[in-house]
Amino acid sequence: MTGYKFKFILAIFAFLSMATRAETLTLPLYDIYPVEATDLRCIDSKYNIPLPIPDRWDVKRASLKFSYINSASLLRKNSQLVVRLNGTPLAQMKLDPNAPEAHAEIDLPKLLLQPGYNELTFHVSQHYSEQCELPCAPELWTRIKLDEAEISFEYDLKPVPLSIAAIANFLFDAKNISKPKVNMITESGNQEVLTLGGVVASGVAIRYDYRPVQFSTSEKLNLNMDNVLLGTSEFVADFLSQYDISIDISKPHIQVFHLPYKEEVDGKVEIKQNLKRALLVITGVDAKQLQIAVKSFDILSLPFPDSNKMQVHEFELPEIALYSGKQMITPGAPYPFKKLSYETFTFRGFSSGNETLNFRVPPDFLIKPNQYVDVSLNFAYGAGFRVDSVLKVELNGHYVYSIHLDNPRGALVSNYKVSLPTYLFEGGINELSFSPVLTPLITENCSFIHAENLFLTLFDSSSLTFPEMPHQIEMPRLDLLFVNGFPFTRWPDGYQTLVLLPEIDNHHLAAAYNMISILSQKNGYPLLGMKIATEVPANFDGEILMIGTLDTLPKRYLELAPLKFGDLNRVPYPVYQGLDKKTALAFNTQESKLGLNKGVLMQFESPEKNGRSVVMLVAKNGEAVERLSLALQDSSVQAAAKFDLALIDFIEDQKKLELTGDPWRYAVSTVNAGGNYLTGKGGKISPAKSVLTTHPYFYWGLVALVILLLGWTLTRLLGKQKNKRNPDGHDDV
Repeated sequence: MTGYKFKFILAIFAFLSMATRAETLTLPLYDIYPVEATDLRCIDSKYNIPLPIPDRWDVKRASLKFSYINSASLLRKNSQLVVRLNGTPLAQMKLDPNAPEAHAEIDLPKLLLQPGYNELTFHVSQHYSEQCELPCAPELWTRIKLDEAEISFEYDLKPVPLSIAAIANFLFDAKNISKPKVNMITESGNQEVLTLGGVVASGVAIRYDYRPVQFSTSEKLNLNMDNVLLGTSEFVADFLSQYDISIDISKPHIQVFHLPYKEEVDGKVEIKQNLKRALLVITGVDAKQLQIAVKSFDILSLPFPDSNKMQVHEFELPEIALYSGKQMITPGAPYPFKKLSYETFTFRGFSSGNETLNFRVPPDFLIKPNQYVDVSLNFAYGAGFRVDSVLKVELNGHYVYSIHLDNPRGALVSNYKVSLPTYLFEGGINELSFSPVLTPLITENCSFIHAENLFLTLFDSSSLTFPEMPHQIEMPRLDLLFVNGFPFTRWPDGYQTLVLLPEIDNHHLAAAYNMISILSQKNGYPLLGMKIATEVPANFDGEILMIGTLDTLPKRYLELAPLKFGDLNRVPYPVYQGLDKKTALAFNTQESKLGLNKGVLMQFESPEKNGRSVVMLVAKNGEAVERLSLALQDSSVQAAAKFDLALIDFIEDQKKLELTGDPWRYAVSTVNAGGNYLTGKGGKISPAKSVLTTHPYFYWGLVALVILLLGWTLTRLLGKQKNKRNPDGHDDV
């Protein structure tokens, strides 16, 4: 009996230990928000950071570590740094000129951390004199080293609500900063279902917004993450029967379960549930119904319905156009700032920061000279400004314009026109930023200086208009793949995109879903029109994403790639770069091998259709292919990838493993080794134009030949004319 009591106590202790065990997460602050070392200037300045807390987290404790350095000219007794969370002061630190460098560790109270976006504020008040001082003297500064800051969380997961509404804002949450993972279980060997799995992965990725999500595929449930079970009713019913779960499937069907698992208790296998993980089932009687269920899942963007299951009777999508998608500008139409997610904002004080508009420009716009983007601004500013007060306009971090705020009585200004040349804009994401420099009229030494009148309000009725521009660009451009998924997202739903998997196993399929998630997040629209296949169809005239190993990818395409793989590999090596930025290459034909810790990303023109592209992911084996797809989710890899060839090394880093739990870091080498080609609207380019662009020497040779022919023809004509005028061959006298 004593032994039974002892076992019972151990069981209770183990249960309590599991119940109270919390997840721990430590991240650099820049993994949460794109921060850099920030200088806070003038006598009063602050910097805000949105701190996301997922709805799914029950935060136990959190802390922030950061360093700072202040000016050695400050007065310690009335200069300080205050850190606030949602307006509540958490810590005050004296800015000491005798010890200007300091480190701080601050606890973030769990009661103040609410699900959603919390405001973390660094606020300085700094002075260099007890009496007279200039409000923005050069020596008034404090640098917060946010690029080295670190934030830690200890949290538990809340039980998953058995509700379809949880899909929109609980299960797949853009505020989840813990590098989410999702396991997919699909019918093996069914290409139509595998394609629908990619559509599901696309819908999941979009809900995570820009946060990378890692997909895995398997034939069984993964108990450490959420799982998606996808297939027709027969496959789904057979899979769920092992957990004694039965569902009635007569229509396209979506249902949420707590994650089931098996556990042996006293020699018997019992079915239990993990309340903190979800099993999402998407199914239908046949492939047609399954397709409706999958598309219905992708558009579930509202917390509705509240039931744990949903049966779909009808489904229709809105019309979409070429070059539409998340934050994409359409030429020829004015865009009020409000449509670009900007709200009317009032800048106040000496150091009021800036406000930024983010929008996307189609990456294949053909820039023409003397074309301008018209910005029409509506703003108001206070009275009593000195005449050197201005509103600065910056584009993508570069100063481009300033507006003189020269009326000492203040003003309300409507339709102030700013024309910006189109060549200043970049294909993909652009940032248009406004920052005022406000100076009071009275600034004499030892005069009373106040900043209450220093304000400027920029209204959201201001607008932005792009001119009509044709679509044509010279390729290859791997960088555009990570701008908005171009060229696969020319149609936002991925229409005319083929994902080629010559070999289908868990590694290759996971790599495909990871790549689909990257393209979806860049574009912001589910890839409902893309297809997964094991072969390229005859006469295929779309874009191709090829994922595989050297043994499985079609040789026809490998021979066209900028790094040509085969029995002998033809490898380009950069020799030098000229003043024209072009790199001279040496090509070496060699007998060599691709290592396990390297992946290759390439882009070249499709042999099937002029103007269409092939993007190829190739590695030594399936595991390396999957690792390559995860490497391409890394922001540093995306920023480095360009031209038509990127070699990516996978480097194991023990220190990184200890800090983040992820041992991998990556090194990227890029080369422009292949030929150029044109692509344009719809990707259709005339064969003659494509050849002339791809082979410029042929083009100039053709021009020279035409000139010679014209010269020869003109000489012959002049000779004949001369003979007609002088048939006897004598000159005129």
